[in-house]
Amino acid sequence: MGTSISVNDIMTKNVVTLEVDASLEKATDLFKKHKIRHIPVLDKGKIVGILSQTDILRLSFGNIYAEEGINSEDGIMDMLSINQVMKSKPDTAHVKETVEDVARRFLK
Repeated sequence: MGTSISVNDIMTKNVVTLEVDASLEKATDLFKKHKIRHIPVLDKGKIVGILSQTDILRLSFGNIYAEEGINSEDGIMDMLSINQVMKSKPDTAHVKETVEDVARRFLK
C-alpha cells in the first residue's frame, strides 16, 4: 500500500457502537443483527473500549456444564458488565493518518 492511502479511505463510516452501561445481551444481539465481530464501546461519546465477538464467546464455556434446558451462559452474561469483558483503552487512528503509518504503529 502506498503512503497516500488514508485511514479515511478504507474505514467503515457508519459504525455500530455500544454504550458502556449496555448489557452483554444487547452486545450479542448487535453482533448477530449486523453480522460484525467488533463493537467500539462508548462512554459519553468517547471510545473507552472495544468488545469483540471472541470476548463474548469466551464466556460461553459454561454451556458444556449446563443441564438440559438451562443455558448457564445467561447467568454469566448477567453477572458481568461490558466494562469487565471489553478491552479497555484501545489504540485508535486519526482519519488523516496513512494506513502505512497506522500499520507500523500497530506492529510495534
